[in-house]
Formats: sequence, C-alpha cells, structure tokens
Amino acid sequence: MVDESSRSADDSGDGIWAALASARTPEEFCRDWLALQCRVVDGVSDAVVVLGSPEKGRFAPVATWPRGKPVNRQLGECAERALSERRHLVVRRDPPASSVAGDGEPTFQIAVPIQVAQRLHGVVALDVGRRSESQLHEIVNRLSNGSAWLEGLLARSSDAQRHNGDAAGAEQNASGAQSPGAKTRAPTSERSPATDRLQLRAVLDVVATTLGEGKLQAAATALVTELATRLQCDRVALGVVRRRRSALRALSHSATFGKKTNLTRAIERAMDECLDQALGVVYPQSSTASGTDFRITRAHAELSREFGSPSIASFPMSIDGEICAIVTLERAGDLPFDESVVRYCETLGGIVGPLLELRQRDERSLPRTALDTGKRHAGKLFGPGHLGWKLAGILVLATVLFFTFARGDYRVTADTVLEGSVQLAAVAPFNGYIATAPVRAGDVVRTGQVLCTLEDRDLRSEHLRIRSEHEQLSKQYDQALALGNKAQVRIVSAQIDQAKARLDRIEDHLERLQIKAPFDGIVVQGDLSQRLGAPLERGDVLFEIAPLEGYRVIQNVDERDIADVAVGQRGDVVLSTFPTRKFGFLVTKITPVSAAEEGRNYFRVESELASSAAELRPGLEGVSKIEIDRRRLVWIWTHRAVDWVRLKLWSWLP
Repeated sequence: MVDESSRSADDSGDGIWAALASARTPEEFCRDWLALQCRVVDGVSDAVVVLGSPEKGRFAPVATWPRGKPVNRQLGECAERALSERRHLVVRRDPPASSVAGDGEPTFQIAVPIQVAQRLHGVVALDVGRRSESQLHEIVNRLSNGSAWLEGLLARSSDAQRHNGDAAGAEQNASGAQSPGAKTRAPTSERSPATDRLQLRAVLDVVATTLGEGKLQAAATALVTELATRLQCDRVALGVVRRRRSALRALSHSATFGKKTNLTRAIERAMDECLDQALGVVYPQSSTASGTDFRITRAHAELSREFGSPSIASFPMSIDGEICAIVTLERAGDLPFDESVVRYCETLGGIVGPLLELRQRDERSLPRTALDTGKRHAGKLFGPGHLGWKLAGILVLATVLFFTFARGDYRVTADTVLEGSVQLAAVAPFNGYIATAPVRAGDVVRTGQVLCTLEDRDLRSEHLRIRSEHEQLSKQYDQALALGNKAQVRIVSAQIDQAKARLDRIEDHLERLQIKAPFDGIVVQGDLSQRLGAPLERGDVLFEIAPLEGYRVIQNVDERDIADVAVGQRGDVVLSTFPTRKFGFLVTKITPVSAAEEGRNYFRVESELASSAAELRPGLEGVSKIEIDRRRLVWIWTHRAVDWVRLKLWSWLP
C-alpha cells in the first residue's frame, strides 16, 4: 500500500512512475497519468480529466492539474464541446482587448475524447498557452497515444462489468426470465483487454528501466536491450537527431560499436529515411502495420538485403513537435511487425523521447548549453509569435545603434580642491610667548587687524636696562671729552653706539608685539587660542591667510587621461558645499610631475575660475570636468576598458 501523503508529495521524476504503477483506484491512476502528461508537455497551465458513464451520459472531473485547482471555465467549455462533438478539438482563445503589448498573443486549449469500443467514456483537456501549429499537432498526437492508458483502464473496468452482467444474464436465462428494461450489450472491441493490459504494463516497465539509469548512454543502452527482449527483436538501435541527421547512439546487447562500420552507416541511413518522412516506417510494408499511407523504404530494404534482417521498423521520438531520436527494430522473417507492435512503439516514443532528450540536455557542456539557449531565444526573436520578445529586441537594437553612432561631449573628470591665488604666512618675528590670540582658522580678517599679541614684559625690562646703560655711557663720554682724553672718548663713543643699536632692536621688537593681517582675507590655517603662554621661536608659522578673491582650481588628473588635457581648455567644477551650482574655469598650467595617491598616479593641473563668488572659500573640495571634444558615446564609455585590455595584451604577448 502506498501512503497518500507520500503520493501527493512526490509529483516529479521517478515518483510519478512509481505512483502510477501502484495506483489503487481509477481516480489515483488518472491523477498520476495527468501529472505525467503535464510534465512531458512544457508550459501547461491547467488540465483536467473528465470521466463518466456512457449509458447515463453523466460526466464529472476526476483529476485536475495542478492538483486541487478548480477547473477553469473556458477549459471546461472546451471539454464539454469535445464530449458533445465526440472529436479532437483545438480551441483558440484570443486575448482581451485591454491586454498590453507582449501579452496580446492567442492561447490554445486542446481536448481529446476517451473512447473504448466506440463508446465515449470521457475527455482529457489541456490549456497549453501559446504554441505553433506544429507543436499543437504534436501535443494532440501525444495525448492520443497517451490516452491509450486510460482506454486500457476503462476497458478493464468495462470487461469486469460485462463479466458480472453475463453471469447475471445466465442466471436469468436459466430461470427463463429477462428484465423488462434490459439492453443489448455493445459489441466488443477488436483489441482485447488483455492486450491493452500487457501493453500498458510493458510501457511502464520500459520507462522504469530507462529512468533507472543515471547517464544518457546507459539509459539508451538499457532501453534498446529491453525493447529487443520484449519485442523478440534480433537487434534494436537508437539514434539521436542532430542537424537533421541521425547518429547511432546505442545498440541492443552491445556496450560499444564501431561508428564507421557498414552496419552503423546502413542503420543511420534507415533512421534518416524515417526522419525525412517524420513518420514510422515498416519494411516490408503491409496494410495491417502501417495503414494505407505510402512510405519510402529504400534504405530499410538496403539494410535488410545487406545484413539479413527481413523485418525492419523505425519509429520517431519527438518533443515539442521536433524529432529528437529514432529507434530502429530488426526481426527474423517469421515475426513481422503487426499493428500492436506499431501502436506500442508509437506510444513508447511519445513518452521515452522527451525523457531521453531531458537526459541529454542535462549532460550538455556549458558552451553547448549557452549555444542552445541562444538559439532558443533567437527563435523567439525571429520566429512566429512572441510579440513581447520582438518588441524588446527592437528596443535593445535601437538603443545599441543609438549609443554606437550618437556623439556626445567627452570630458575628463578629476578630484578638485579650491586654493587662493596668493597665500601669506604670518610668522613669529622673534622668540617669545603668546599673550593673546583672538583670531583662529576660518575667520575673515581686514587689513591691519590684530591676529595675536606676544608677551612684552621681558622686552620692556631689557629696554629699560639698556636705556639706563646708554645714559651712563653718555655721561662718561661727556667727562672724557671735558678732560680731553681722546682715547677714552673713542672707547666710550663705541660703547654708546653699541647700546644704541641694542636699544633700537628692543624698540623694534616692542613695535612688532602685535601680529597684524597684511590684507583682507580669510585665515585658512592657525589656531593659537589653546596655546596662550606657550613659547615661540623666531620663524614659527602662526597663521596662513588667503585673499577673499582670486582663487585657483587644483585638479588631480589621472595619468590615463592627462594626454587629452591641454592648456586653454575649459570646464566646470561642482563643489561639495554647493552641489547645485557650476563654476566655470580655464586650464592655465599642467605640472609635468606626477604624484602617487591611493595607489594611482595623478598630475596636478591648475585652472582659473571664470567668475568668483562671495561664498567661496579656500580648501573647498569637489569634482571638475574638463571639456575635451565631441566623440562617440560608445567610445566614451568603453575606452578605459579597451585601453586596459590593450595594455594587458602588450604585457602578455612575447
């Protein structure tokens, strides 16, 4: 017994086959069969299986896909129409007038009746979305072949009911009575229920054998070996289709084979004959095996004549309307291929073909996968339908063409800092100590404004001492002059001059105790408010002052772009402080020496602002763009990457 929760949880891969084989009721079988069909046919959005009593004419859904989803109204109408008309239906559903571009393509719904012995037992209906005519034809054929499983299931149920009815009728006949409302039993089908059961069981076994192998080659070999055993064939071959030609992939009871032997070539020619006609080919042709349609069998006759296989049959395996593989069977003369074998192979091909194709896709290399994906998308762009893909492709192509041939302004971008055209440093005039410092960096100062004051106590004491010494020397000079001592006069006179020089120096220091601004400007560096009383040495930089007007723009241009920059070019700079304003500039100087910053080399480029503004300050940073010329947009966006590739190729090539 299979647990119901495990059956519903495993709805893909091998689990569907296991659930299908272990179905306990017709409803479970229909549900798993429908899941299998929707897995093989890609893109199914809704599906339903409807069954009922042919005598009462009452039908009801027994399985839906996705499981538990209510039956779509339009799909239900399609199923009811197929039941009433008792024929295959392909219904086109046009999109509503309000649909947007890309969704305005028609969708299709397919319904296939289920009949047993000319009696209508139900219908299977699928909503397959957008499909081409060949794909719709392939899906109808696949559902027709796959519905044989449901027909076999219903045939067994009808057989059991008829058996019970025969027993009851025999009992009534024995008593010489018959029910007043008894009806005459419908004639039996030409195909016996036992044959249907064996065929369904054989298909399931072959599919299970194929799925049991992991690799494509092993699965193909197991498939042909199993077919050779079940169908009593001397040899079974499987070939895959590539570029409208068949290539032998597996032989029954043989792990390896020569790809260029005469046998291989003869089998491949027979497969190509089947591929070109896109139909099953049976040799020798008979009305019971292949119907009344004419088939070309020249390659099959050649294979039979050269390698002694009197009976040969080839059948295509397809997926989404395209043949993906060919299977060729060879038998002895006393075992021709009858209608049951033909039907069995056609049913098997519709199921096993997609499975082998999926295995082959899973084993493709990455380049092959990319190539196939590209071909599939190219088919959407250049094939019928897929309006959304075509509009998107046209838009992308127009964008590429526009940016390939359109031209724009080519500008070199560089990090920028604003500096004053002149910058003056205020230094300590002599050794001393800081007394006051009312100004700091960022303050705007006027000409003559005091920036800081130095201590004067030591200077004034020294000034008083030297002045007293000077007065004493003056008295000594007068006395020596009165006595007429010329030597003393000369000595004292020299000492007086020396004292006078020291006195003048002290007075000069006293006059320079206050450090004043030389012009109107802004203090860009210097803050002595936290160093009051600290000692200073002569030449120490106390402040740096820049004028309020007359700025220069300093740009750090990357070495990859410096060749395009020249003196006289113009541009715009946007500062971080004013991100909504642009300030024009003119390149005036290019420094021929580079500087390394953050792992790259930059050249210093100086420019002058075309116009100034009162709110500008030295030290402001931003981004500038230097106008070079007009070039193609695609070159502007890709030239750095192209130059990098060229440099790498130059470094790698010998």
